[in-house]
Amino acid sequence: MADTVPVESLLVGDVLLYKGRGFVSEGIRFFDGAEFSHASLYLGDGDVGEAIAKGLVRQDIATSVHGSDWVRAYRLKDRPSDMSPVLDKAEEYLAQGNRYGFEQLVLLAFLCLTRKLKVTPSLRILIRRVLDAAAATVTRLLSQNREPMICSEFVYRAYDEALPEVNDPFSLRINELVRAMLRALPQMAAPAGAQFQVPRGQGVHPESLLAFLTSQPSGVWVEGLGEPGVEAAPAPLAIDQAEIEELIAQYLEEVIAEPAPGLVAAAPTPEGATLADLRAATERFAASLHAVAEGEPSLPADVRGALAAGSPMSTYLLRTAGDFVTPADLHRTQSLFVVGQLEM
Repeated sequence: MADTVPVESLLVGDVLLYKGRGFVSEGIRFFDGAEFSHASLYLGDGDVGEAIAKGLVRQDIATSVHGSDWVRAYRLKDRPSDMSPVLDKAEEYLAQGNRYGFEQLVLLAFLCLTRKLKVTPSLRILIRRVLDAAAATVTRLLSQNREPMICSEFVYRAYDEALPEVNDPFSLRINELVRAMLRALPQMAAPAGAQFQVPRGQGVHPESLLAFLTSQPSGVWVEGLGEPGVEAAPAPLAIDQAEIEELIAQYLEEVIAEPAPGLVAAAPTPEGATLADLRAATERFAASLHAVAEGEPSLPADVRGALAAGSPMSTYLLRTAGDFVTPADLHRTQSLFVVGQLEM
């Protein structure tokens, strides 16, 4: 366990990672393989900047850490004496904080799609419910003229966009091995008019649901998913937070327990969790995210072309997931070191 440190020892630009409470936070931690479910940026004078449900906000650290088991502070290893570029970028985002909104369900949806998960009898219906709830959340934000902003994405952007150079003193190195391999790919392999981009996060695990849906059917996802061509069940009209929390708790129990041989393969497909249902839920989630990004100049040219040609929305989601940065990514980066666990 990290040493305990007082809040007064924090420096501007320190990254705070939280172990939150509740089954949704527990699901985020489990799916992402780390102890953290939230992130914020220390702004100085006892304040942090963070993405929460009501938007990007500045608030005092005591309010921010309330409801967390503990919070750990991280600091840039080669920290420049002047951290104003990071602070300025963070303040730029905070100044338009009402434009954004963060919901843990959106973070959980990305993790459900992109991580390798142990298949149990309840996993498929859990993913279906999370994806539909996340799509509904993004659609609600869109109706309010707001965009989804993941908590760790705000922290990452404050560092990554502090200076215009690709590699500057504030760049956080995440998943460097994969990034180095992608940088080595010939530029000519990219579609005409597309700008070569290296994903910022861990990307998509080859045995994840999203990888399965965008490739040939194979592996454990096929077991018990129903016959191809089965019509997808309609999306629920309302988000049932309690049901999602119950499903997370049930799934975690199943993972911990040692199932009898053949249990997963023999388990009947839960209602609403056929292959068609999962594919439709993924497309709905992807479509909601694309609706937010539609017309945005930063949308890669090859993605715009694929969408114009009628490619599935999951193709767009596959590219989007590559830029998805989680609290665990901030924990694992070699650019930061642990300062200590905050006194609370």
